[in-house]
Amino acid sequence: MIFTLEFGDYTFPNQTFEIQNASSINNVKEENIVRQHGAVIQTPFLSAKRFTIKGIIHNTDRDTSLSELDSMQQNLLNNKDYLRDRSDREIEAYTKKIVAEPELGTDQAVINIRVDMTAPVPFFTAVGASTETAFTLVDGVCLFDLAVAGNAFNEPKIYIHANGGTINDDFQLFNITNNNQLFKFRGVIADGETVIIDSKDLTVLNNGVDGISDFEGDFINLLAGTNEFSFGGSTCLLTFERKGRWY
Repeated sequence: MIFTLEFGDYTFPNQTFEIQNASSINNVKEENIVRQHGAVIQTPFLSAKRFTIKGIIHNTDRDTSLSELDSMQQNLLNNKDYLRDRSDREIEAYTKKIVAEPELGTDQAVINIRVDMTAPVPFFTAVGASTETAFTLVDGVCLFDLAVAGNAFNEPKIYIHANGGTINDDFQLFNITNNNQLFKFRGVIADGETVIIDSKDLTVLNNGVDGISDFEGDFINLLAGTNEFSFGGSTCLLTFERKGRWY
């Protein structure tokens, strides 16, 4: 099945429009810091992903082609939206430039198009709603596994819901698979209330109120595939919210 390129609710006018390149660079920043030998290499990070889309607007008359060009400019230059070149994943991007070059001798009925786009967050994510997986955990220590789609690491939202009484400085979680990342919540979660830990935005909310001062450790990331966790603490309902993510 051929999938027509889409940007938000806009569908490119025909099958000639294709992504010509989708580049991203794994940037490793090196800084010279005074020490006895060598330099310090900081943690690698991904720069923005850049796309070039090329295609042809073609019709039997110029008015139809110019109308399609107007619609393209209106939809692509309006705002940031999701670009899709396949049905199961998308990437949030904005359009930097549209170049329209009419084919000579066609009276603008045929127009060659080039679109340059940039995705500030260089990951494709699954189309549709986020996936939520919940675990009912009881007092003590236990191990459990969480499966994560895609091939890139994931920055989830983690919900700790006190459904078995108040939790008082009694919650810790290890992601054994991801280098034993660990966090503890040292504050009080009243019975029936929820703490939300957002690993992407680096925020902690306790019943809607900033709870970062009670957070200790890492904002846990998920690796693609199976993640093994170790939990220790009081009874709670633990939920992971995430989307499959690809490089």
